[in-house]
Amino acid sequence: LSNGRSSLSTIEDKGEDLQVQHDDAVFAQERLTKELSESREQNVELQKKIDQLVEDRDEARREAARESERALVANTRVAQAEASTSILLIRKAQETRAALEKMQNEAQVASESELIGLREKL
Repeated sequence: LSNGRSSLSTIEDKGEDLQVQHDDAVFAQERLTKELSESREQNVELQKKIDQLVEDRDEARREAARESERALVANTRVAQAEASTSILLIRKAQETRAALEKMQNEAQVASESELIGLREKL
């Protein structure tokens, strides 16, 4: 009887130990399930942030491309205006040169006429 009680006590102790281990395992499983759920939520939030950053980056690239295109158009217009101004300045210089040559020719003709007139007087 004593051996039976001892065996029963040992079985009960092992049963209690198994129950404690089971309770610990259930608690650990619940904790890990909760941590996994929290981790998934964090991953979802991080993915949303990544998606937003990618969209912001893409929009910044598009805006930079549009700004570059606007700058190119503006620079082209400035270059065209400078070219037009240069053409006008060249034409004005040619007109001025022609006028100066004409005045020089007229002065030379007048000077020659004056010389002829002075020779005749002499």
